[in-house]
Amino acid sequence: MTNCTDSRVAYSPVEVAKMLGVSHDTLHRWWKRGEGPPRLKVGGRVLVPKQALEEWLKEQATLPGDQ
Repeated sequence: MTNCTDSRVAYSPVEVAKMLGVSHDTLHRWWKRGEGPPRLKVGGRVLVPKQALEEWLKEQATLPGDQ
């Protein structure tokens, strides 16, 4: 998803959708349902904080045998 040289603290919705392998529309649909990675609005721009995305991904992980 990210590399060690990526010093940004947040990503755009387009970047997040690409990283997750979903469409931009799917990401917005998740947000409308109260799902998906946390986001914030800064100066009219929607951003997904890098740390929040990484934590959300850990929460989504399932182990073999989990439902």
